[in-house]
Amino acid sequence: MGLAFALTEKWKSDALRAAKEAYPKESCGLVVYRKGLRIYWPCKNISKKAVEHFHIDPFNYAEAEDAGTIVGVVHSHPNETAVPSDFDIEECKRGDLPWYVIDPLEETIVGIACSDVPLLGRSWDWGLYDCGSLVRDYFKTKNIPIPYYPRIIDEKKFYRDCPVDKVWSTFGFRELEEDESLRENDMLLMGMGKNIPYHAGIYIGGQKILHHSEFSLSTEDTYGRYLIESTVRRLRYAS
Repeated sequence: MGLAFALTEKWKSDALRAAKEAYPKESCGLVVYRKGLRIYWPCKNISKKAVEHFHIDPFNYAEAEDAGTIVGVVHSHPNETAVPSDFDIEECKRGDLPWYVIDPLEETIVGIACSDVPLLGRSWDWGLYDCGSLVRDYFKTKNIPIPYYPRIIDEKKFYRDCPVDKVWSTFGFRELEEDESLRENDMLLMGMGKNIPYHAGIYIGGQKILHHSEFSLSTEDTYGRYLIESTVRRLRYAS
């Protein structure tokens, strides 16, 4: 799956800044891989209804192609959350590039994959391929719908106001009692050395978990002492 990208990758901050500047209209741009880095390439929104839609200027698109390899499409939701609309998802699936949606007011991002990718061996890309999206895609294989949820772009703000422990009950999970044993498909929220449960994984049986740590590839790991001691909540889908 290639390189794993940092949580605070600069292009996302640049895209957020562009979205704020474009407000109340939708911003749009491209992610361009150039000289070993991904950069944000701002584009003009030529839609006649730029408050609600975006249409990238073809001239800007051609410039981006000349500058490097286009690896993503970005636009903002100026008056809605970063959760992608059905239209966003449909349009992304028609192409061969991931989409990223930004909420300039809440300063969050959500990535949309243009096609299904294996659960194992995914590159890290905050908002697109991370522990949360791995959990969502895993449960998709079990016909359990887990909605998209926005990721805070700023790393310090994320660890200060981490939303991970605030959303699990709204997704249909309940916390296990102390005397309940883990079962296959249970979700684990872990602190991984921090005092907040910011990381999620899935217990897949045989004392193993499936998870996706920062800056690494998604993998199966033995649910051993470190991960057990890092576990803050054990959750089971109950809806």
